[in-house]
Amino acid sequence: MKFAAEQESDHSEDFDRVAARCAACAVAGRSLEATLAEFEQHLDEFLPPDPDGAEAENPDLRRRLLRIMVRALWGILPNPQSRFDLPQVAVPGRNALCHCGSGRKYKACCQALERRLPPPVDHINLLPVLLEALPRERWAELVGSRVSYDRLGDTVRQWGEAGRWPEVLELLTPWFADDRALVMDNEWLLDMYLDALEGVGDLEGRSRVLARAVEHGDRPLRSAMLQRQASRVADRNRFEEAWALFEQARSLDPRSPNLSHLEVVMLIAEGREPEARKRARFWAGKLERRRKSDLAGLIDLLHDVARRGQAALFEADVGFSADDRRLQAALREAPAATNRYVLDVVDGNAGPLQPGPELARALAAWNEVIAPVSWFPGDASAAEDRLNELDAMLDLLEQYPLLWDGFEVLDLLQDAAEALVPVDAADPPVRTLGERAWVLLERVLEENAAQDARLEWGFVENRPALSAAAKALMPLVDSEPEVLIERLERLLRLNPNDNQGLRSLLCRALTATGAYARLVALCERYPDDFAELQYQHALALFALERGEEAARVLRAAAERYPKVFEYLDSSRANAPELTPGRVTAGGDDEAWMYRVEYREYWRELDALAWARKALR
Repeated sequence: MKFAAEQESDHSEDFDRVAARCAACAVAGRSLEATLAEFEQHLDEFLPPDPDGAEAENPDLRRRLLRIMVRALWGILPNPQSRFDLPQVAVPGRNALCHCGSGRKYKACCQALERRLPPPVDHINLLPVLLEALPRERWAELVGSRVSYDRLGDTVRQWGEAGRWPEVLELLTPWFADDRALVMDNEWLLDMYLDALEGVGDLEGRSRVLARAVEHGDRPLRSAMLQRQASRVADRNRFEEAWALFEQARSLDPRSPNLSHLEVVMLIAEGREPEARKRARFWAGKLERRRKSDLAGLIDLLHDVARRGQAALFEADVGFSADDRRLQAALREAPAATNRYVLDVVDGNAGPLQPGPELARALAAWNEVIAPVSWFPGDASAAEDRLNELDAMLDLLEQYPLLWDGFEVLDLLQDAAEALVPVDAADPPVRTLGERAWVLLERVLEENAAQDARLEWGFVENRPALSAAAKALMPLVDSEPEVLIERLERLLRLNPNDNQGLRSLLCRALTATGAYARLVALCERYPDDFAELQYQHALALFALERGEEAARVLRAAAERYPKVFEYLDSSRANAPELTPGRVTAGGDDEAWMYRVEYREYWRELDALAWARKALR
């Protein structure tokens, strides 16, 4: 089943579009039932029939699938009618009438269908989507509401990383309209507010807010803000002033654990390393007596500083940790990759990957501890989030060594390893894990006589394997182009629909190596693709001296994506506003990105003059 724009977009764009409509309905005060009715009126817009699918002549199936998706999204969308909490979406009892209105019992209607679809999970944050639909003058309604601080913090983080500081400032300013918010529980929110003021260049405003927090905040918050000032002053080597601020902070909140880190950092920065080691040992013992699990990481660092001094702080700053070394050791001791999956090949399709009984039991134990990927559109767990689970992952691998043969495990380990700064940059863990995923995939296919079969993304069970194999390609981009191309072509044979967007990476690799005949073959496999493949199709044909075909393909590409050639041919194009992670089909951002990636190749082949003539 495809959503409306899948032929011209990826899953996350479809997800965003449906979620945005849900958010608009919620902001307008519509109920879930009214929202469902609106979606059903636009069934062909949001869920058009796939001409090649079994549901092409079954609009009722499509209607039920759309309802299931909208209900799932509604349940994870902060709703103004619920004071920005998640609304409760009632699930019928097994013997109750189904919510879709079929008149059948739920267990005989949509229950089985819902179980086959990957559900969204609560950690997908739809607050940014809701805020896009909510008029800005209403953003102040979030103050004092039931909005999740986790969702609010994640939203601010996303906007900050995208450079959207004016919006962050507009969102957070109402929270600090008076002094009631100046309490330690809101320290993280105040930190983001200060970052936003700095992000928009209002340093005077930042200083005023910081001074207000130091003067009117509760004692722990005042201490935290003074510690922040001490750190900044110490960075400028004004140590006498920094130590005065440190003493003020300690007098306000002597139990603040962050004082320990600040003190040893300042001592080492001042060249007093022996004293820093001694104080680190003192602080580690003091904090251990509190018996609080959330202090474990800080205590470990202090012990390390006591042993190794400045080197320990340096490694902590650049991302080294005991996790790096532990993962490296675990990889050295990992057993050889072994096939523990079963495939049932029918008509060239391998079907879903099914783990054997032993691996299935081990994966069940894994999923009780490690948050699984939902594989729902729009859900992308950050590598940093998985890094926080790395210790637990390694514990499970020690307990169940056969988990090394689980694609779900390798996929998440790669996410965690991606966030590490490796001890050995020449042999990073992410590369070792990727190679293991690739070897395992080929072994599974070979031992199931499925080397030439399709392993399609449409089966949820196959996604961890395809995801892990794709991540294994990233370290090859700059170092081993021929291996990269071979493996990309292999993955596209396994999953021809290319739900992962690998054809774009292959297009770039083929262009960079001058493999124009293979590039033509790739482009002809995806004739209605985005601008990138259409324009590269024309360039490859030109390079192969197939001028008439090249001109015909170029004219079709320019008719569909005219902005691309405008940017490509311009001698002085300016970068448009870009949104990280998002590209608009036919938009200025897509045209600019094509220019940046490919203009040099057009110039090297002297193809721009030919293209101008062909388009006249």
